[in-house]
Amino acid sequence: MTREKVEATLGASVQIRNLKLIYGDFTAVDDVSLDIAPGEFLTMLGPSGSGKTTTMMAIAGFAQGYSGSIAIGGRRVDELPPHRRNIGVVFQHLALFPHMTVADNIAFPLVMRGVSKGEIAGRVRQALDLVQLKQLGDRLPAQLSGGQQQRVAIARALVFSPPLLLLDEPLGALDRKLRDTLQLELKELHRKLGITIVLVTHDQVEAILLSDRVAVMNDGRIAQIATPTDLYFSPVNRFVADFVGESVCFPATVRTVDGDRCGVEALGGQRFQARHLHGPRPGETVEIMLRPEHVRLDEQRGMENAIEGTVIDSIFLGDHSRVRVAVSSADTISAVVDNRGTSRGSGERVRVGWAAADALVLPPN
Repeated sequence: MTREKVEATLGASVQIRNLKLIYGDFTAVDDVSLDIAPGEFLTMLGPSGSGKTTTMMAIAGFAQGYSGSIAIGGRRVDELPPHRRNIGVVFQHLALFPHMTVADNIAFPLVMRGVSKGEIAGRVRQALDLVQLKQLGDRLPAQLSGGQQQRVAIARALVFSPPLLLLDEPLGALDRKLRDTLQLELKELHRKLGITIVLVTHDQVEAILLSDRVAVMNDGRIAQIATPTDLYFSPVNRFVADFVGESVCFPATVRTVDGDRCGVEALGGQRFQARHLHGPRPGETVEIMLRPEHVRLDEQRGMENAIEGTVIDSIFLGDHSRVRVAVSSADTISAVVDNRGTSRGSGERVRVGWAAADALVLPPN
């Protein structure tokens, strides 16, 4: 798009206050409040039934009967139908018109808005160029690949210059390689246009790659909202730790607290140092979270915490292997090991270690 068009599509803020939506005896969204900044890329991440899609549908105007309020660009939209909210929406099932050409599909929102034919032609050309389909305007959807159809759906959602774009798992039906390509293209589109984007997905890699912030949802509520970095390294509870990235968690008892560090007892009576975020008290039962990539095997330096263990198995994954080590009768720790090193065999005794800063104290579930 031209520079003038980019400036015209700068994003709108979104404010959600005390959103609640109940279906019979099931609470789909439970008192959600959320502020999305103009131009922000925010992802709602969570398992099926967590409330992420219902929240997005409420923003779009497709969910009825909720309590609370929704404002877009500072204007309350609770009573407005979807077509008056000026929002672009792309669903996983693209709903392209099969009898219309690519160009006509993209033009449809402009036709519905009464835009002149001359302006429609120009905007459609810009949208096709934006999604790199300028040579395919005369084709029917059935003549396109899955990735090309996805680009058409995104172009149709952007052609009327909405300040807010909602994406409901738009890449879910694509194969992994194509998803990776379109994720990067979507990130570049956001950079170019500066619009506000809200993405719904259950794919943690997608959320971390694309987002300025991620709202992790569970049981209709936001469990944590933070940058991808903070979510990964400082999850607030076991659910977030398990859902964002891979983690190893084991129970422990707090023995000492000193600033942001504490001494804990775990893994068959071993004493370790860990960092905390929630202010645990001596005697409290907590959980310790480790990321497998932070666990080291047989390193003698920089291992503030270390314990002997026995290799259970080593799973080859190309550039690395995932080694599982039994460190007590009930506890197992996983480590990511570079495959340029020596392989580990089942039954081998090893020394497992990690830095205190990489062991995070989580509150009990």
